[in-house]
Amino acid sequence: MQPYRYLLPELDKSVYSRGIGIELPSPTAFMALPPSQALVRLAGQYVDALCQRGERFTLIGYCLGGLLAAEMARQLSERGVGVQQLVVISAWQPPRVDDAHLVEYMFSRSYGVCMEALRLPSESALAEVVHHVLRETPSHIPAGVFDRLPEAYQPVGDALSQWAMKPLSERLRVLQTSGDEQGAYLAPEGEVQAFAERHALFHHYMAAVGEHQPAPWTGKIVLIRNSPSDPLLPGTPQDATDYWQRLSLGDLTVVDTPGDHFSCITQQHATSLANCIARHTRPEETL
Repeated sequence: MQPYRYLLPELDKSVYSRGIGIELPSPTAFMALPPSQALVRLAGQYVDALCQRGERFTLIGYCLGGLLAAEMARQLSERGVGVQQLVVISAWQPPRVDDAHLVEYMFSRSYGVCMEALRLPSESALAEVVHHVLRETPSHIPAGVFDRLPEAYQPVGDALSQWAMKPLSERLRVLQTSGDEQGAYLAPEGEVQAFAERHALFHHYMAAVGEHQPAPWTGKIVLIRNSPSDPLLPGTPQDATDYWQRLSLGDLTVVDTPGDHFSCITQQHATSLANCIARHTRPEETL
């Protein structure tokens, strides 16, 4: 529930009978699942739990949680459980990322780390290289691709390689102490082992997102798009809309909220995001 820590206090709880938060019960068990099956099977575990707690829900999910909530909505509907609506926040399926350098860079971004302070490429410089890679391999960032870049992009590849040469324990220590308190997944200080686990978990999440094969759903979807595009994994607000239009067999409502992918759910924008959710949902049990 870490990414929702600023949003939850802002939600209007008076209009809902109760809220149910779900967290990953066992990171080790999840990481043991094949990436191609991980989201479907995890959603099934969550649906088993929800079926014991009610008969009608509104599901809310941010980022990967939006993809997971969509799969839960589909499975709940198949079991005859009512889904009032599905609210997805800054969620869509980006290009598959198999390169460990880029996955760790994105992990660092999610913790609010200043990349230049660690002598890593700026986001704009790395984004230019990512665009180049996707021109060569659309919808896919192959493993090791930053080690074989054209000469013009070699400084980016060299910086990523130099960072990766540091021992993992040192990289994790630096990342944990460099995170910003507004980082979406910032871990409390002192949880070294937990931070290492989250690092491994993030890698598996990215693999699961890349290999997930989403199925359409017939219910009502509310897509809350972050306003600016994320330059690292190219995805404009229209790309997000197109993705959910392909999956939606029912009503699709599209609204925008301030901030980019990582900042839209921070303290700065939590109130406006909560107000947006309130305007587009009806009182029901909320996840």
